Amino acid sequence: MSDFYIEFDKESPQNKEQEIRICVHGNTEGEFLYKFIEGFRGKWSIVQDFSKENEISWIPKKEGIYTIMVQISKDINGPFEFVLREDYVIGDKYKNIIKALIIDKKSLVVGEKINARVDAVTSENILYRYCIKNDFETKILRDYSCKNDISWTATAPGKYTLMAECKNSNSINEFDSKKEVSYEVKVINKVQIRDFKCLNDELFCDSEITLEVDAVHEDNRMILYKFMKMDKDGNIKCLQDYSTKKILSYIEKGYGEFRILCFVKDMYSQNKFDDRAVISYTVKKYRDVKIKSFTTDLSSPQLLDTDVQLKALASGGKRLVYRYIIEGKDIEDSGYVYESVYNWKEKIAGDYIITLMVKDESSKEKYEDIKKINFVIDEIRRPAVKIKDIIVDGDREIIKGEALKLKVKADGGFELRYGFDVEKSGIKVQEISYGNLCSAKFKFNVPGTYKINAYVKDKYSEKKYDAHEEVFIEVFDYMPACIDYVLINNNNYYMVGNDIEVDTILKNTQNMVIRYILKVDKRVIQDTGYIESKKYKFIPKCTGKYEIDVLAKNKKSIEVYDDKKIVSVFVHDVMPITDTKILCDKGKPELNETVTFKVKCDGGKDVLYEFYLMENGEWKLMQKYSRKSFYSFMLFNEGKYKVLALCKSQFNMASYEDYDIMELEV
Repeated sequence: MSDFYIEFDKESPQNKEQEIRICVHGNTEGEFLYKFIEGFRGKWSIVQDFSKENEISWIPKKEGIYTIMVQISKDINGPFEFVLREDYVIGDKYKNIIKALIIDKKSLVVGEKINARVDAVTSENILYRYCIKNDFETKILRDYSCKNDISWTATAPGKYTLMAECKNSNSINEFDSKKEVSYEVKVINKVQIRDFKCLNDELFCDSEITLEVDAVHEDNRMILYKFMKMDKDGNIKCLQDYSTKKILSYIEKGYGEFRILCFVKDMYSQNKFDDRAVISYTVKKYRDVKIKSFTTDLSSPQLLDTDVQLKALASGGKRLVYRYIIEGKDIEDSGYVYESVYNWKEKIAGDYIITLMVKDESSKEKYEDIKKINFVIDEIRRPAVKIKDIIVDGDREIIKGEALKLKVKADGGFELRYGFDVEKSGIKVQEISYGNLCSAKFKFNVPGTYKINAYVKDKYSEKKYDAHEEVFIEVFDYMPACIDYVLINNNNYYMVGNDIEVDTILKNTQNMVIRYILKVDKRVIQDTGYIESKKYKFIPKCTGKYEIDVLAKNKKSIEVYDDKKIVSVFVHDVMPITDTKILCDKGKPELNETVTFKVKCDGGKDVLYEFYLMENGEWKLMQKYSRKSFYSFMLFNEGKYKVLALCKSQFNMASYEDYDIMELEV
């Protein structure tokens, strides 16, 4: 640090045209050169160039605030080692008190904050006032106070002037010194909604609905989104108040016609909203009920008293019910049942029409889909051909280009023949004629749902087939993620500050990414985005219900997620109360003695105790919950007594956490 300092022979302020001696004092070791410079109203003038003289005579010509700067160097041609500055007032001190009015920005947009401050010659007994003015009005931001800085928010566009006025606390003037600076507030470019869409292909009751809004706005602006739901009766519910979250996911409990209104605004906008959009959609009670196939395990015709199994494969609905009606010389009606398989054993030969009706159990319709097949029961004995099992070598969900092997196990007949064909969207795309081989290999190059039909018949049979089974195969461009399990570290009691680790087990781990969304009491506190790690760890900082949404998808997937699971834990701030024990100060209490019962326990926080006493077979509350951990009373009667002590933490809402009972005989 420098030991140099500037000294004036007269104290500031002084009058103009008066001689003032300026001297530099300090380090006397070595020889130094001194250069004196005068600063006034932004202009600098040399009073004395570099010389060995450390003292000069200075005569100011005008009133105002001067800055005297001294540069000190050892070499006239080299850089200077030290620079000294001092302010000096010429004229009335308080008329020139403001050195500068500093504002942190002169161009800004509506909603931004402005910071300003006054640099004054002195801060003793000085009051500051700030005003802003435009072409229409002048408004006081803050009246006279001791604070020299101010911060405010620009709420309207336009050109403004900030005025800072200062005066001595004893002054009777409106102000002693004044300074102004101009700034401009620009309009925020209006936020506009470019796209508002639903990301679900189909919408069903009790399923998650995801909507996304895309808005056009300036970069680095904070945009807020609000979503309101309106049903067909005009009832409105706020699904999300203004937030930066532009993707809305919620579970729709109802069904019917709905509208979602989306409002967007800049965070600093004074408007209720800058733009809005609406999307209408229909939520079905459940996916349309559709019969995918209706077959029998044995082909027609069959003999009397043969067990024929009717097999239905249907999709949609929440819980399906099936009705099987068999009409011919005899009529059989199962009524609606939950089983998709029905066993039929006919005792009368003839031609029969078998009708399958399927609907959701909640539907009031007669049926939602129907299918019929013809079947013949005759009296001619033929060896029955049955397919016992179909073995698929591998998974029934594969990636395009992969091969799949299928093997048929069948019995009956004299000499069996096997045939196969493949259907996609009801169109036959591949066929393998009847042969001796009971297995076949298939390769699928186009994504979609395929049905492989396996046919078995006796060599001498004239029918198209004697037995038939279907296998459905899903072919994908890529394997969608499938979460098998979400494991959480085995701990029945989770505490604040303890590590909680989640391990996700996927059906296919290659090229899969996982996103973890952590919520506390339904508020999102962390969103990892999609990452490759199958493990997620967090340390809870507060009590409450923690919910972890685990979303998984293939890296190639364009969906928001392929699969989703939710796990939740409740985090406590203290250990539960355990090992509660009542201790008595008397081993063998006697009549007319005072006994004291003290309770000890482990865990808990700010533990409360409640005492009950059983005397003559009747329980009585002796002490309500309090911090007092002991209870005393005098024994007046012979007999058996019981003492019950209940314990709980102070802020636990339960009746109790732990208890103990002690018996004693007097």
